[in-house]
Amino acid sequence: MKRSTWIVLIIFVILGAVAVFLPQALEKAAQAAATPTPTVVASSPLFVFAEAAITGVVVSDAQGNEVEVARAGQEWNLVKPAEMANASTIQNAITQLAALTIVNQFEASANLADLGLDAPAYTITITVENGLPRKLFVGSQSPTGRVYYVQLEGDAPLAVNKYSLQTVVDLLINPPIATPTEAASEPLAPEGTATPSP
Repeated sequence: MKRSTWIVLIIFVILGAVAVFLPQALEKAAQAAATPTPTVVASSPLFVFAEAAITGVVVSDAQGNEVEVARAGQEWNLVKPAEMANASTIQNAITQLAALTIVNQFEASANLADLGLDAPAYTITITVENGLPRKLFVGSQSPTGRVYYVQLEGDAPLAVNKYSLQTVVDLLINPPIATPTEAASEPLAPEGTATPSP
């Protein structure tokens, strides 16, 4: 094969490679540019209150769906929907919520649309003893899928661990309604003492 033919073939191969990989590289660069650069911080608690201080949680989505749980004494109940609750599932979600830690933080001027926080997918309203309710807005997930972008009402955007927060979001996606078996295992209220027949 002539040398000129080899040169033409090599040129075609190079052009083909450019045609395949250049759009992918440009797309990745565009995605990176679209997401604000966070400041990496040492893990610190998202909330200043303790788990025991939480008395109620409402999780709602952009479509208006809502689930509400509330604590009565040491037990967690479903308020909305008004069903028998799987208390252990709720307790686990509350524990994960109270233990959320900040992974990254963004400047207050960050573009909320880039983080899915201009129109949050979920809103979590937390009621605590002797305090005002706190609202946590939940935006989109990071490109790696490891964190959720969130924002406490009035604060700068943050990133938190996806898997911990997902446990709370799942209260809405899959409400913690007790199965018939779980409901049957709940202790019955004691009946009144019958009056002996004469």
